Amino acid sequence: MKKFRSLAAFIVICSLLLVTAQASSPIHPKIIFGDISSDFAQDADRLIDTDESEQDQIDGENNWFSAIEGFFSMTALEETAASALPDAAEQEDEEIRTIFIEDTTFVSVRDFIETLHPDAVFSYKNGMVSVAHTDMYMELHRGKIYCYANGRMLPVSDPCFEMEDTFYAPIRLLAQLYSFDVEWDEESATVTLTQNDEELIPGAEFYDQDDYHLLARLINAESGNQSLEGKIAVGNVIMNRIADSRFPDTVAGVIYDRSCGVQFTTAYNGRLNKTPNADSYIAAKLVLEGYSVADDCLYFLNPSIARSSWVIRNRPYVMSIGDHAFFS
Repeated sequence: MKKFRSLAAFIVICSLLLVTAQASSPIHPKIIFGDISSDFAQDADRLIDTDESEQDQIDGENNWFSAIEGFFSMTALEETAASALPDAAEQEDEEIRTIFIEDTTFVSVRDFIETLHPDAVFSYKNGMVSVAHTDMYMELHRGKIYCYANGRMLPVSDPCFEMEDTFYAPIRLLAQLYSFDVEWDEESATVTLTQNDEELIPGAEFYDQDDYHLLARLINAESGNQSLEGKIAVGNVIMNRIADSRFPDTVAGVIYDRSCGVQFTTAYNGRLNKTPNADSYIAAKLVLEGYSVADDCLYFLNPSIARSSWVIRNRPYVMSIGDHAFFS
């Protein structure tokens, strides 16, 4: 009798382990492209052939990198031309590698981009993948909250990662870069991408250059030695004031505001004229993209220096990041 009980118990335990294993097995959503315009119908045998106008554009992008003191690497390592796009019959078996993690579909960057641009050139260095093809240069960073694309610094809510020699990025980020709407079908675990008309505007056109550079200088002057999060929070304060009717409605107006006394001493003591560091430029672009870590905060200060500040006595405390306390 004991043998039968032991056997029954063994069977139950094995069943539970099987169910647990099935429940924890990873989900690999299927990617389906809707109508794709002829812009993506490229010759699979065409290799990169950069003409003078395209080279001028790339050179212009390189100038941006020098402006942030070479923070991003332009060195092409492990550079490879993408393989030719297979014919329709073969392509049906060539699915884009995906994995579903915490309500987000991640896709292989190489698989996704090669499907659209078989002439793309990839390089990898220290957790960063760069991709270049006609009209696009991007850099995707492992574990970072941003990616660089054509002069833009785009927020990444779900950071890129590497797994089994594959670099993954969230599908919604790549959809934004390549002008697709995303539709998720949970029942079939399918992502359908439909092309839209929302082309990615280059950074040179998207950002007001005066605002961008002034904001980067203010962020650097006030928080140059703080974390990227701390720099972003300082930039958020500037943008929150612009949106508040009690303050001026421009970046310069807020920074140089003296209606109630000097608001930012760095605007008048010479520190604003110093060249910003790389993270200050990155923070400025993320802030101008609408990324925020300090919603509704209108004031910040270093409490170890400004112990008797009017702000401390009169404004609600919200949080602290690094050396700065933030108030609404």
